[in-house]
Amino acid sequence: MNNMKGMITTTVLLLSSTLAIPSAASKPSGPCTQEERENFPNTCSMMDLELNVAARRLGAFSDFMGISVPSRQRASIIVVDNEKGRHDHLHVPDLNEKNEQENHPVEIMSQLRQLKHVRRAALHADETTSTPTQSPRPVVMVHGLGDSCFNEGFSNFTEQVGSYLNTYAVCIPTGDTREEDVYNSWFLNMDASVEVFAEKIRNDPKLADGFDMIAHSQGNTLARGYIIKYADVYPTVYTYMSLAGVNAGVGAVPYCMPDHQGEFSDVCGMLEELSTKLAYTTFFQEHVYPANYWRDPDMTHSEEYKEFSQLAQWSNEGTATPYNQDYFDNFQIPVQYVWVLSLYDHVVWPVIGEHWGGMAATDPYAQPIPMEATEVYQRDLFGLKTAHESGKFSFEAYDGTHSGWSDEDLYGWLDEYF
Repeated sequence: MNNMKGMITTTVLLLSSTLAIPSAASKPSGPCTQEERENFPNTCSMMDLELNVAARRLGAFSDFMGISVPSRQRASIIVVDNEKGRHDHLHVPDLNEKNEQENHPVEIMSQLRQLKHVRRAALHADETTSTPTQSPRPVVMVHGLGDSCFNEGFSNFTEQVGSYLNTYAVCIPTGDTREEDVYNSWFLNMDASVEVFAEKIRNDPKLADGFDMIAHSQGNTLARGYIIKYADVYPTVYTYMSLAGVNAGVGAVPYCMPDHQGEFSDVCGMLEELSTKLAYTTFFQEHVYPANYWRDPDMTHSEEYKEFSQLAQWSNEGTATPYNQDYFDNFQIPVQYVWVLSLYDHVVWPVIGEHWGGMAATDPYAQPIPMEATEVYQRDLFGLKTAHESGKFSFEAYDGTHSGWSDEDLYGWLDEYF
């Protein structure tokens, strides 16, 4: 418990030092209006920073919080097995570093462990939809918050997937440099990021015949956005695997989850309250990417969430845009979805949201519910239920932290689904 308290304290201090920007380091102007500067001085100061300074601070924060894919030494010796047509690994040490389990309610851990390696019987039943015939397909890789395609960790991860599958694997950035890519993961909003992401995919000739996709953490919003907005007109996604994804949104600051009774500590309660107040505003929805998928379980029926949240619009829960049938139809296009959950995740809450679960309306901070019990699923607002009942979903879990899957885990998923 002391370790977790220390992590929370350090998080608050790091947030404060990261956002407390001396004016001498700032550019003379940025995207904020004068009124926005008066209302949100720290956020505007961060966006005013020189790109390399902002990217360094934001990237360091994501690294510290365990959000980014870490740099790893090559853990496996890879050899080509011509008979299998792919690679085999000879040695795979366990790279996981587990956090203490004390902050995971027993009920949640029990549910998640039961989900590990679950298969739907209908998976692969409809082979007629699986095209093209050559295998494996190219793989698009998508990084999370504060990470970058140009970082050593995610670059090695992309190379690892491509080498194991013996195929073209490419990470699609939303910026043309490491600094832009990191910065945009924080300050280019969800809708705008998807536009950039989709155009880069469309302009890659190696992806023209379709591809598979692997996304980590926040990157799953880019993957989902591409599918619901472009899967019918741009290159097709066949298999999409989500690693520790913010699929159903997040409702708590990293390392600030509620306890068994659904209560926050005083510091975390303050951060929770501030995050909800700020997230559902025009300014934060336009400028701060994580605000776009902030989903406070106590606010999902509020006018603020329905009006301002980009996630609400994507899920056809919102009121700012009309019901979008394309989002429903396009969600049915991929052949299979693989939802992979981290059993020791202190970044995404509720963790069961990685499997599209949520929190009960009667007890929104203490009682997790499975995907099938959520309102989004039961009302089939954007096709989650239809895709599930069509046999497109598989669920996995790994015994590690937010970015702490092992090579053995990864190769098992690649063998099974790719």
